Amino acid sequence: MKKRRKTVSLASSPRVLTAQAEGHLKAGRLEQAALCYEKLLHKTPKDFMLCNQLGIVYDGLGEWQRAAFWYRKTVALQPGMAEAHYNLANVLHQQGKDNEAIKAYQRTLAIDKHNLSAWNNMAAILYDQGRMAETLSCFKEAMLVFPDNPGLHSACLAALNYMPGISRAEEARAAKEWWVRHGRGRRCRYIFTNSSDTERVLRVGIVSPDLRDHSVSYFLRPLLRDHDSRQISIFCYANVSRPDSVTAELKLLSPYWRDISTLDTGQAVRAIVNDRIDILVDLAGHMTGSRLDIFACQAAPLQMSWLGYPNTTGLPTIHYRLTDYEVDPPADSEPFYSETLLRLSVFLCYEPPDLDIYPVEPPCLRNKYITFGSLNNPAKISPPLVELWAAVLKKTKGSRLLLKGVSLDHHETRERMRRLFAVHGIEAGRLVLRGYTPGRFEHLLTYNEVDIALDTIPYNGTTTTCEALWMGVPVITMRGDRHAARVGSSIMGRVAGSKFCAVDRAEYLSLSFNLAQDKKRLQSLRKELRSQLLSSELCRRASFCRRFENICRRIWQQWCAETA
Repeated sequence: MKKRRKTVSLASSPRVLTAQAEGHLKAGRLEQAALCYEKLLHKTPKDFMLCNQLGIVYDGLGEWQRAAFWYRKTVALQPGMAEAHYNLANVLHQQGKDNEAIKAYQRTLAIDKHNLSAWNNMAAILYDQGRMAETLSCFKEAMLVFPDNPGLHSACLAALNYMPGISRAEEARAAKEWWVRHGRGRRCRYIFTNSSDTERVLRVGIVSPDLRDHSVSYFLRPLLRDHDSRQISIFCYANVSRPDSVTAELKLLSPYWRDISTLDTGQAVRAIVNDRIDILVDLAGHMTGSRLDIFACQAAPLQMSWLGYPNTTGLPTIHYRLTDYEVDPPADSEPFYSETLLRLSVFLCYEPPDLDIYPVEPPCLRNKYITFGSLNNPAKISPPLVELWAAVLKKTKGSRLLLKGVSLDHHETRERMRRLFAVHGIEAGRLVLRGYTPGRFEHLLTYNEVDIALDTIPYNGTTTTCEALWMGVPVITMRGDRHAARVGSSIMGRVAGSKFCAVDRAEYLSLSFNLAQDKKRLQSLRKELRSQLLSSELCRRASFCRRFENICRRIWQQWCAETA
């Protein structure tokens, strides 16, 4: 009798399983695709391409642990596969294992130094951890590989603002170098056909990546809402990659809304020229998502920088910068700007949140100890600042320091912060580290746990200082030698006078300590600061809009006279 031959089901053959997996992927059925790839790997366990593909599928499902397992298996089988090291780094970051992620990005770049995303992602982690010197070094190394990449160069310039010890002259030279490398060749000589009528309604264009739930929107909204449409028409050019509910609100305030997020330089410039914009305003400078490529081309007769970036852009095609006398005093500012400075009485207009939330009694009354706090971006907390804050904590017996920031969600960032303070004798129990909260209401509630806010130096807070005042929390700041280091004194000086503005580190320490000893004063400030903020220039929307309109009219009349 003949033996029956063993049959193989076509349904389980590698060719069929591969086709099924690909079909599931195209249809978005990732779980089914994962099952097919696992069956394939059972047959060919050393197929590193399949291991990587299965990691990608689990990555797409948000199953970071499984994804990491398969990426690790891939690099064990094929150590020279840069893509797998890069994929592993990304999921390690998703798991909060940032130090491991950095090493995986480094292995990626050792194999393939032209992986731009690896450079950017590694720098982003270093930035989130507050390792600004390493962030800057990372971007500089990337620039050696990508010398013609303007985004990397801008990232370097933005990082300089966080660095203590960088001279203003060095910052100015670096900004001008951006123009030489990336801007000068873009400059176009448009013949503008804008009407030279000096009294007509002016067309003002706003270009920003931050027309969303971002600090910039809190200061732009008053202008969009309260400008006089008989004086200026505002066009918004939104370079917003992820619009949100705030984007929708701002869009309602702007009848002339243009989405330029998918437009290249030429397309965006043509759109602006076709809109016959008279004055084009940049709100991002060298920050992430900016469109300085547009401004390098000079898409409008007059171009201006305002609000979103605390330094010179270095572009001669941006003719003006809107500022004030406190942050950029005439005596020492002009040499460090490529722009002509236009000074208002105050360069900001803050719109408080429309939320049913109020200050409460200082928490020290129930805690029996002082809680200092900073809700600023942890990237602004440099080692010299940690040393100063540690001195404040040492001098104020039993006090605590509450720090809050998205990056503090990550265990390794929290541990690094604790180590920085431990160097100066501050035990971990005196630090209260908070991460992300889901809404603005919850974020503002944190101020009810803070007695005294400590401003960051040399890069001051802006929105955080206004929010602290709104919640009745005084802010100790220190006036520095440049715009970013003077915003705190500009805000506090207009709301509460100079009594919270130190001139040096010693006074910063004494102001913090002395205020901590005066519980009655803290109680009265809790009740007074909100009303003082509301009655200050910072919240006078109508007068700010008139000043903005007047300065636009003035520079337009000057341009018309010069080009007549």
